[in-house]
Amino acid sequence: MALGLQTHDALVGCFFEVDFGFGQSDAKTIFTEVTGMGSEHEVVTQKLMSKNNVQIITNQPGRLKWNEIKFKTGLTSDKALWQYASDVASGKIASKRLNGTIAMLSQDGKRVAEWTFENGWPKEINGMSVKSDSNDLQFEEMTLVVESSTRVK
Repeated sequence: MALGLQTHDALVGCFFEVDFGFGQSDAKTIFTEVTGMGSEHEVVTQKLMSKNNVQIITNQPGRLKWNEIKFKTGLTSDKALWQYASDVASGKIASKRLNGTIAMLSQDGKRVAEWTFENGWPKEINGMSVKSDSNDLQFEEMTLVVESSTRVK
C-alpha cells in the first residue's frame, strides 16, 4: 500500500447510524457522536548488542488492543440502550455480546463510511445532567468494549 498525497476530499460526517444487532427491525439508533474506533499495539522494546558491542534498540509491535467505542445521542423516550446495559449488569453478558455496524452519514443521509465491531458489550452508560432553569438538550452516552473493529467502507 502506497502512502502518498491524499487524492480524495476528507469526509464530513453529520451523524451516525448504529445497528447494535439487537435482533429487532428498529435496532438502528442515530448518534451525534461516535469516538474511539480503532486499535493500538503495545510497544515491545528490545535491546541488543551488535558485533561491535554497540547497543541497538528496536521497537516491535506487541499485543493488539481494541479501543473502547463511545456513543452519544440525544435523550429520548427510547430505553433500548439502558435495557441493554441493565441486562449486562444483571449477568447476561454471554447472550448480550453483540456484533454491529456503524455508518457515518453525510448531511443528505448517504453512507460515506462504515465500520463493523464484534463481541461488544456496554461498559458504561450515562444519562442526563439536568438543571431546572436550563433549556439545554439532554444526552445519553454509552461506552462499548469490543474485541475487534474494522473499517469496511
